Amino acid sequence: MAVNNCADIGACLLCIDEAAVDQAMTLYYGALDSMQFGTASPLNSCQRAIGSAPTQFVESKSKALQKCWDARLKGLHSNSCPTPGDGIAAGRIQRAQVKAMGAICRRCGGSDLACDGAGDFTPAQIGFVGTCPSVTVPGGSSCGGPINSLQDLVACVDCVSEFKVDCADALTVPGFESYPTQCNVQVGTTSTTIPSTTTTTIPSCPPPAASLSLSLRGRRTAEDRGSTRAPSHRSRGRSTTVREPS
Repeated sequence: MAVNNCADIGACLLCIDEAAVDQAMTLYYGALDSMQFGTASPLNSCQRAIGSAPTQFVESKSKALQKCWDARLKGLHSNSCPTPGDGIAAGRIQRAQVKAMGAICRRCGGSDLACDGAGDFTPAQIGFVGTCPSVTVPGGSSCGGPINSLQDLVACVDCVSEFKVDCADALTVPGFESYPTQCNVQVGTTSTTIPSTTTTTIPSCPPPAASLSLSLRGRRTAEDRGSTRAPSHRSRGRSTTVREPS
C-alpha cells in the first residue's frame, strides 16, 4: 500500500505488526501434537513453554527498543538502539532472551533441565516444524535450517522472534534507520525490493515479513551485557546449552 498520510502510516504499521504476530504464533503453536493438549503432562508443559517463553521475549525486547528510541527522540542520547543505545536496552534484551530460552530448556530438556540431548523431548514428540523459516535477522545470520533436536528448535524460535522484533522496530523509526533489506520478504517468496529511506517519510509499506524463527543453533550464552543477543547466530556448528541464570 502507498503511504500518503498519517492514517496510512498507522495502517501500514498495524498490518506489519499483525502479520508478524500471526506468523510467530503459527511457528510456536501451529504444528504441536494436539493429543497432548489439556493433559498437563510434562510434554504438554513443554509445548506451553515453547509458546509462552518467546512471546514474553518478543514483548520485552520490543519494550526495551521502544524506550531506547523514545529517549533518543527526547534528545537524551544520539545512538543507535539497542547498542550503544541508552546504555540500558542491550542488557535488558540479553537478560530477557536468556530467561526465555532457558524456560524452554527447563520444561523440555529432561531431568537435567538443559537443552543438551540428555532426555530432551524431540521436535517430533513435541510436534514442531521440520525446517526453520529462512529469514535473516538484520545484521545476523539466516535462521533457516533443519530442526532435528531440541537445541535446533530453541535456536529457531529465538532467531525468528528476533527477526520479527527487529523488522517491526526498524519500520517505526525511519528518521533514524533505513528499513533493512533482510525484512523485505514474504512467506514462501524471494526478497522483494522496497524503497528504503532515512527520512521521516515512508514511501511505501513493505510486504509482511516472513515467519519468525529464532536461531540458537550453535550459540553460546553471552556474558557481555552489551550484546544485543545472548547467543551468537554465527557459531552454528557447536553444541548449545541454555540455562536461565539463578
